[in-house]
Amino acid sequence: MRRFSHTALIFTLLSTAGYSQVRFFENGQATRTGPDAGLFPDTPTRTKIDLSGEWHYSTDGREWRTVTVPSAYDWTGKVTFRRTFDITPEMLDRFSFSVVAYGINYQSDMTINGNFVGRHTGGYSSFVQPIPQNTLQVGKENTIQISVDNELTPRTTLPLCQQVGAWRTYGGIFRDIYFLATPKLYVELAEAKTSFSAGQSSATVSVRAEITDRGSGIKPEANSFIGFQVEAFDKLSGNLTGQGGIVPFVPQPNKSVPVNGQVSIGTLKLWSPEVPDLYVLKCRIVRVMNKEVTLLDEYDFDIGVRELRWGDGKLYVNNTLTPLKGILWHEDHPSFGSAMTYDAMERDIAMVKSLGANLVRFLYPPHPYMLNLCDRYGLLVMEEIPLADVPAEILSKEYFQDEALNYIKEMVGRDKHHVSVTAWGIGDEFEQTSSSACDYVNNARNAIKSVDDRYVYFATNNLHDRCFEYVDLVVLNTYSDNAKEFREFLKQSQSRYPDKPIVVGRYGRNIEPDNRNGYSDPNSMEAQARTVMQFYEAMKDSKVAGSVLWSFSDWRSDRPALTTHANDPYLQSIGILSYEREKRPAFEVTRALFNGEKLQALPVGNYAPSAPISYVLAGLVVLLSFAFLYNSNRRFRECVNRSLFRTYNFFADVRDQRVIATTHSLFLAVVISVTWAIILSSIFSHYRENILWDNMLSQFMGDNLKAWFVQLVWHPTTFILVISGLVLLKILVLIALVKLLAMIVRTHVYTYHAVSITIWSMLPYVILIPLTMILYRIMESEMYVLPVAVLLILMNAWVFMRLLKGVSIIYDVFPLKVYAVGILLVLVCTASVYGYFDYTRSTSVYLRYFFQSVHASM
Repeated sequence: MRRFSHTALIFTLLSTAGYSQVRFFENGQATRTGPDAGLFPDTPTRTKIDLSGEWHYSTDGREWRTVTVPSAYDWTGKVTFRRTFDITPEMLDRFSFSVVAYGINYQSDMTINGNFVGRHTGGYSSFVQPIPQNTLQVGKENTIQISVDNELTPRTTLPLCQQVGAWRTYGGIFRDIYFLATPKLYVELAEAKTSFSAGQSSATVSVRAEITDRGSGIKPEANSFIGFQVEAFDKLSGNLTGQGGIVPFVPQPNKSVPVNGQVSIGTLKLWSPEVPDLYVLKCRIVRVMNKEVTLLDEYDFDIGVRELRWGDGKLYVNNTLTPLKGILWHEDHPSFGSAMTYDAMERDIAMVKSLGANLVRFLYPPHPYMLNLCDRYGLLVMEEIPLADVPAEILSKEYFQDEALNYIKEMVGRDKHHVSVTAWGIGDEFEQTSSSACDYVNNARNAIKSVDDRYVYFATNNLHDRCFEYVDLVVLNTYSDNAKEFREFLKQSQSRYPDKPIVVGRYGRNIEPDNRNGYSDPNSMEAQARTVMQFYEAMKDSKVAGSVLWSFSDWRSDRPALTTHANDPYLQSIGILSYEREKRPAFEVTRALFNGEKLQALPVGNYAPSAPISYVLAGLVVLLSFAFLYNSNRRFRECVNRSLFRTYNFFADVRDQRVIATTHSLFLAVVISVTWAIILSSIFSHYRENILWDNMLSQFMGDNLKAWFVQLVWHPTTFILVISGLVLLKILVLIALVKLLAMIVRTHVYTYHAVSITIWSMLPYVILIPLTMILYRIMESEMYVLPVAVLLILMNAWVFMRLLKGVSIIYDVFPLKVYAVGILLVLVCTASVYGYFDYTRSTSVYLRYFFQSVHASM
């Protein structure tokens, strides 16, 4: 049984009560400069105006407070940020300016000095926004304002409104932001392609650059020309390793022109996970006059030289077989949220490397510095756009596919020069029941292949996916924690896709933090370690290309999860490190497996599953109480017998004001309330590990309400007490409704009538009392689940018809009219409630998707 802290429960109750305010995770670091910056390493011709530091923010446009940027806010809604900055006259004359933002989540509108500059959507893709001329002014009175909205929708945003188990959608300017000042004739972008000589002893790097002139006024003169040159330097030593010739070109005012350059690298050092050697390419615009060369602009970026080849379903790096030993990493930290510092990111990557991993999977484009780190540490990368859990009806929309293709363009454009990137991901667990899904896959693959030749994949748990023919890798997720089932899953996958490399894109186990009961307890940390051990050995035996363990550390989710075993319903406790980066037994097991070391024995423990005693005790108390009153009180016994076996006469007596003791009615209401509370607790406890059930609850509950409800589900005793009160409240509402409808039909009904009819119509529920003590246990056998469901449905139908019969008698209305109106009222109310959720949350679309996903994984 999971243990909850009282603090977590109190926090959830406060959240449910509506307490909310903008909470910031402040990074506080300046943008990194020098040759190892995230984007645009510093060069002699360029400068940066760092916009990190103190900003003012407002949620209503009236009250302004201060916050340090970069920072992430843990809140959903629109926040406006504003700050001033200084531009000197010399800079305004010499430079052209662009805003470089590494990440603003989700949608942002930017103005400078009151002039609209641009809009960007997509929280994890970086962007460069040129600033129009005459927007900036000399002095310190320049003002930049950015309106940020991180609210996701069920249909139109990318990612969509997050489902259970996804990551936290922090808002704000959560990564670096600065002005990039370049010469007015500058290299806007450059991309490199490498070709090897025989024997891979040397290589030729071809560079294609876009050179833009934003009013430089530079023109070729007599005895001079403007040229483009590429030089290569060893990243570690700084030594020149190759120098290309100067390629003349003619700048075009206010236009971009393509220019090609080339450089040869002799005595080649190949990049590999074991030896991650890098080169720095310096792309220069120069003026050549009488053999004198003047530097006009310099654009630098790192490259690595390596050959990736897939053969016989395996990856070869520089002709060396490289089994993929991967791990998932989320950009989330208890101190910084998604606004992680450079030091925090490097500590994580250093731990990944020490683990023996050679691959990191990113479910969305990470901070650019993470790719730099993977290049330097020798970690292969699977990088994806955040297209996850998308139903077919939404994926088929043209606007959504356009949004996805734009995201792909930004991701590949930013990161294709990174040697660590091994494959591009175009989605995770989207529905593939229509041809439009395969159309999207094909279009996305073609969009990537037009600019980069690395492999393309999507990830799914559906072995029978028909869209795999359009991608290069078969990436399969597994949500099982059963080693035997997993081995069969691998066997089927290899049989079905013998000609494609197969990568297990997800495996792992959700656990209860700090549970050290031994692996016999399925929620223990030792059980997680044993699952890693069993699954890794199964993959090793099956000879798949590799796998990705979920995950490096715990992370926080947008949606509370019933299936999580953490004290916090928003915390996904699936990491081999805790959220605070504390090692769990699975970390050492993973390290031993990845490095081929001897494994230490794991403690078994003496765990034995047992039904919560509270069900037996509560059911026994209710049963004995009812039996005692039934046997000791003749009047109560007669009411029970007449209500069950002579229903019409009983309700007629109520109409004729034959007195039923109020205490007996109230007692019966309490008995019924507790009975249903135990039944509901048993049902929800049985399904608290069920992902489908978890997602369905999120469709019909607000996040704060569900978080509170999750706490109750994992606390059976508290659940029974609280839900008993809520069921009793529901009975009171029904009593009030019976009284109100009497006024509508102009029938005089006393409160006594409404109370007696409503409560005593529910008498058949007492038949369920013995069931409450054993329901949790018998539902462990799937063969009894359907009979129990049928029994509860029939019982509710019986009670509903009894209520309508009683109402028809005290209203003195023809019964068929009451039945018709009652059933119609229930249908209208149900349709209205469902219609509301369907309109606001696209519930029908997602329910079809959830059931389809479950069916596909069987």
